[in-house]
Amino acid sequence: MKQEDVIIMENSKAFSPCSDTYNRSLEEIMEEHMEISLRPKEYVELVENLRVCIRKNSKEDANEILDKIKNIVGEDDPFLVTARIALDRMD
Repeated sequence: MKQEDVIIMENSKAFSPCSDTYNRSLEEIMEEHMEISLRPKEYVELVENLRVCIRKNSKEDANEILDKIKNIVGEDDPFLVTARIALDRMD
């Protein structure tokens, strides 16, 4: 989405997002600017835990979390592709 095509409403005021919105999903924009998650709370928590495991280079724990995420969103979720690439880079 182009930045000028996104209008955010907050406290009865409309404004354009200050960060770049081009080539980003509506979900990402809403999560960043409106503090709204379109995913279940469990998913959000697992993703955060996965990121912590990747930062700590804990591949075994990260793989376990990734399996739990896969059970929630299914095999074809775009996040899984990104996460698998991050785990492959840990080798």
